[in-house]
Amino acid sequence: MRQGPLAHREFRRLWLAGLISDTGDWLLLVALPILVFQLTGSPLQTSFAFLVELAPAVLLGPVAGHLADRWDRRRMLVGITAVQAVALLPLLLVHDRGDLPVLYAVIAVEAAMLTLFGPAKNALLPTLVPQEQLVAANSSSGSTRTWGGWSAARWAGCCSPSAACRSSWWSTWSRSPSRRC
Repeated sequence: MRQGPLAHREFRRLWLAGLISDTGDWLLLVALPILVFQLTGSPLQTSFAFLVELAPAVLLGPVAGHLADRWDRRRMLVGITAVQAVALLPLLLVHDRGDLPVLYAVIAVEAAMLTLFGPAKNALLPTLVPQEQLVAANSSSGSTRTWGGWSAARWAGCCSPSAACRSSWWSTWSRSPSRRC
């Protein structure tokens, strides 16, 4: 019987860590702009938050793969994850509109680390599985981004009734006008 890439312990660990990380990344990518809107009530400020999320991908994307090829990938992944965790601490200081620069800085750092994480994770795959399983490993690894987004949407729906109420799956499920938000 032929075994897939998840049969390899190191790949399985990376895959599970990627799933957990991607779920958290998706939660942040959605939650932080929502926080900006809650603090400001401004669609313009919220749009700016989304632009701050996109800027690191545009600026760092071209060099992220180069860095992943030059540095030790495992250390890079651990370092990126540590920076992501520490970068969240300033959110404890965000209480009102005056704290928007802190919030924007957190968004920028998180997005920058996310941009660097993907190429490092993908470049590590050939060292974890045999060559004949590389395509399957890439597919499995890429699926964590999709599953992470799906999981994050469910977490957000469970944790915030107003978010669940506005999501498309809720409005599709709830056809009764009395159940709509």
